Amino acid sequence: MAQAYRSVTLAPGQTNRFSLDLPATASAGSYVLKGGIFSSDWSQTLSWSDSVQKVRLVPAGSPPPDNDVVMTSSAVGSPAVLIDSQPEGFTSTLSSPNAPNTVLIDIEAYDPSGTRVYQTFTDNASFPAGGSRTFTAELPHTLTEGTYHWSVGIFTPGWGKLINWYDAAQTFQSADQVPSHPGLSVADSGLPSSPVPVGQSFTISPELVNSGGTASQLYIYVSLYDAANGVNGGGITYDSQTLPDGTPVAFPLTASASLPPGTYDAKIAIFPDYLGNVKHANYFTVGTVTVQ
Repeated sequence: MAQAYRSVTLAPGQTNRFSLDLPATASAGSYVLKGGIFSSDWSQTLSWSDSVQKVRLVPAGSPPPDNDVVMTSSAVGSPAVLIDSQPEGFTSTLSSPNAPNTVLIDIEAYDPSGTRVYQTFTDNASFPAGGSRTFTAELPHTLTEGTYHWSVGIFTPGWGKLINWYDAAQTFQSADQVPSHPGLSVADSGLPSSPVPVGQSFTISPELVNSGGTASQLYIYVSLYDAANGVNGGGITYDSQTLPDGTPVAFPLTASASLPPGTYDAKIAIFPDYLGNVKHANYFTVGTVTVQ
């Protein structure tokens, strides 16, 4: 069985969820979910995983395995493209839906050739029945160019039996940056007074200034992201922008009143010529906003 999603557009830092429904007639047993990302005409394979997730189906009425600890969500930092010395953050939320459990949680990162470049683990991680825990990792950016992925493994304590393995929980890219407009800088962060009360909308309005002459045909993306909790706070794209020499220009983003509590990084990315030109873009973290 398979499911294809065609003509998908993703803005920088945006996360989309894609699903595949197993039919009720599927036989009991173990299944491996595989997934790939292709060019729109299917001529190029951009990314492929032979084991996105493993699924076990049991006969109707059978009790679920008591020792199951499963991953319920995961997220990478923003942007998902690493430039220069930016670290890459990763969060994974796991739960034990059926019974109390104590397990080992293993988080690893792999390069484009499948070589492990990072590992951290937590042994004897305890879960109450129905409880969830979030685990984080941060990978320093000492990587060559290419597409990398995070994997999550769940074992019995002391590296005993493998319970679940998520081979490509999240992917990210590493790129060498040579900004086309080195004179760009943030003139004003434009952040609201912090903390912002939960349930209240707010606007960030960072100002950019260019000291190297007029810069034109810029694609500018403003975003909010809570890396600790893996919450995307939204973003906005400004197409075909012009920055006059020495004149600050504001690029506002209004955040939803429904944002959950957390500390959000306010970021702005400036792409020359087109939105995906990450190798020649400028990236700035303009500050943080706390919602509480």
